[in-house]
Amino acid sequence: AYDLLAGMGAWMDVNSQAIYGSRARAPYKLNNVCILDGADDAVYAIILAAEGDEFPRSTVFVPGVNPADDAEVTLLGRDLNVLNTTLALSWIRKNDGIEVSIHDPVRKTPPCKDAWTLRIPMDN
Repeated sequence: AYDLLAGMGAWMDVNSQAIYGSRARAPYKLNNVCILDGADDAVYAIILAAEGDEFPRSTVFVPGVNPADDAEVTLLGRDLNVLNTTLALSWIRKNDGIEVSIHDPVRKTPPCKDAWTLRIPMDN
């Protein structure tokens, strides 16, 4: 029980900005992605790990979002400057949402376990 609580605390240290003041956003959940409207005018996509996954998948589809063309999608808890890569992840519009590419330097060094959060700034 102590290990589980410590793990939840570590996860919240990284991802709390996606949780506090947020509310579910339709379609709420698609496959392994839960979608929230954040208190800061961003959408948060929480990627749940599949059984046995240690890292997020290399591409993630987030339905129902339409960010500005220059929006910088980021992974919470990851200081990408340390990895000598750009802060923003790459993304493209696809169907009724976006497909985000998480490049290996970021993907292979996740900031937490079991669920990872993308921050997607929205155009108001």
